[in-house]
Amino acid sequence: MNWLTSTDHKVIGLNYTVTSIIMLVIGGAFAMIIRAQLTTPNGSVVTLAQYNELFTMHGSVMIYLFAGPFAFGGLANYMVPIQIGAPDMAFPRLNALSYWLYLTGSITMLLGFTVAGGAANFGWVGYAPLSDALNAPGAGADLWIGALLLTGFSAIFTGVNLVATIFYLRAPGMTMFRMPIFTWNMLVTGIWRSRSSPLASSCYTPTATSAPTSTTPTTAAYRFSGRTSSGSGATLRCTSWPCRSSEW
Repeated sequence: MNWLTSTDHKVIGLNYTVTSIIMLVIGGAFAMIIRAQLTTPNGSVVTLAQYNELFTMHGSVMIYLFAGPFAFGGLANYMVPIQIGAPDMAFPRLNALSYWLYLTGSITMLLGFTVAGGAANFGWVGYAPLSDALNAPGAGADLWIGALLLTGFSAIFTGVNLVATIFYLRAPGMTMFRMPIFTWNMLVTGIWRSRSSPLASSCYTPTATSAPTSTTPTTAAYRFSGRTSSGSGATLRCTSWPCRSSEW
């Protein structure tokens, strides 16, 4: 049970790796169901609503819960301190918190399948107006947004931790230009993620706290775009893509 309480970067890296691979299997299962549905023109494996949910959750799981955490959480946590001769990450407890936020976010996103109305069904990029409170009502979309906030904070903490570790805990003689290319990649990614993830979280925060204020589209507070009767959500829609593209 050491993995539950450990702050060792190797253990946390393995936790990230195992969890992200489980997410890969789940996302792959969603993909197989999607392909089974498309094997015939009038497939009846799932309903139209379920297909949209699977399409959304497949992309979300593979990008937010597998690709980023596997490389940025799993490989980076395990390898970067070893490559630069550091005893551990700069902030071991923050490192552990980052993993638990990621795990909690993963579970939260998948719980969308258990609520009335089903999981989020507006695509993994969550563009308005498909994802606003009028076109995507229900708890599934809210759980999706909450999951992205949790995994977003996990990415922020991991990015800050990696940058601090690489800058301040390198072994004597390990100059910046002697670092392996993998560590350089993680440094650049950490700087990018620590700058872009707060922007993404600021995009998601008004979407999670907004609620329809009227039954008419012109005065409703849209969930995802953050638009209200007195403002526009264009800024949030435009800035959200660069935030999400950091997963690549």
